[in-house]
Amino acid sequence: DPNYGAALGKISDIRDGKKTRSSSNSGVSGGKLRNGLAVPVKGYGYEFVHSERGTNFATDEMGLGLMHMAADFQKNNDGHPGLRFGDASDHNGGQLGGHKSHQNGRDVDIIFLATDAKGRSVPNARFTDFNAKGVSGGGLRFDEKRNWELVKSMLENPYFGREVQFIFIDESLKRRLLKTAKADYEAASGEEKTR
Repeated sequence: DPNYGAALGKISDIRDGKKTRSSSNSGVSGGKLRNGLAVPVKGYGYEFVHSERGTNFATDEMGLGLMHMAADFQKNNDGHPGLRFGDASDHNGGQLGGHKSHQNGRDVDIIFLATDAKGRSVPNARFTDFNAKGVSGGGLRFDEKRNWELVKSMLENPYFGREVQFIFIDESLKRRLLKTAKADYEAASGEEKTR
């Protein structure tokens, strides 16, 4: 996929062209971000949905990792509308309206991936409440398979995967993801046994 190669090239260019590395101090609340990376508001496989807020700043590892995660996701899900990010941090970090965290460039809101009633991926550009059955009031469905792929991609990310500490998600949706993870693991284990 030439778009994937171009996206990885852009990530390398941004990484190599940055003269001063970012730093963040303190916890996710009460922290500061210095020399934060301005993540492009739109790229291969992703978009910040509130670009007018100017909250697309992150540590180098987080910003480059988000771009890498989105590129990997898009490559593996051709035709998908892509990932949607909410807020990361303000230019210098610090308190961000509507959040207790998002102060040091090490966290970001990611909008859940969804399908319509027929199972087709839809561009979900807003934060959506899903009930325990994984259905929203507007009829969207929580996409267990792709949201699990996204979690795996976070944990395997070459920029920040080993640093992931929390993924905040409703308990009922977490159970749905864990059920999908278990099935994925069992399928992978079965493939190993048949080789």
